[in-house]
Amino acid sequence: MCSGGGTLSLDEFKVFYKQIVNRPEVHVVLARYATNNDYLSAEDLQLFLQAEQGVFDVTLDQCSDLIQKYEPTSDGKANNYMTVDGFSSFLMSEDNSSYSPGDLDASYPITEYF
Repeated sequence: MCSGGGTLSLDEFKVFYKQIVNRPEVHVVLARYATNNDYLSAEDLQLFLQAEQGVFDVTLDQCSDLIQKYEPTSDGKANNYMTVDGFSSFLMSEDNSSYSPGDLDASYPITEYF
């Protein structure tokens, strides 16, 4: 994997990064809602948000906006679809209704939460 000299080239770093941040459960969820197994359309994202997140008032325009905001590929943005990388970014964002760091009170010792 390493080209030598103890450092990674940019391409090697990208491969390494993908290996350590790969979350198989995100692939499973994406595949469950994608009409095409490789990406989510705006309609697919809307279905996911309604069925899994309980966001029933989300519009297709809002889903397209989310795709434009979180999809890292120019092809995905141009064709209005979200790849697994964009979906992962969205899931960890504040735009995802299930992720709200402001709701956490982490002022107690960790043993108090279990």
